[in-house]
Amino acid sequence: MPEGEVDVEGKTCAVVGCDEPAAKIVGRSFVPALQALKLRLKNRGLRHIPLCKKHYKMAKEALEALRGG
Repeated sequence: MPEGEVDVEGKTCAVVGCDEPAAKIVGRSFVPALQALKLRLKNRGLRHIPLCKKHYKMAKEALEALRGG
């Protein structure tokens, strides 16, 4: 695995109440979008946040809206 990449395999979504397997790993820049969606993380101190496909799509759209896109 190249340096800087995080392995998704075996990880579950970091959103409280979701046990779906992680589809993407996102950085801390997604935290404001998750907060805007009223989603809480299982572990707030994570540097890399694993998200399932559903929560990744929601957070990505919210982040674009927050950035004015």
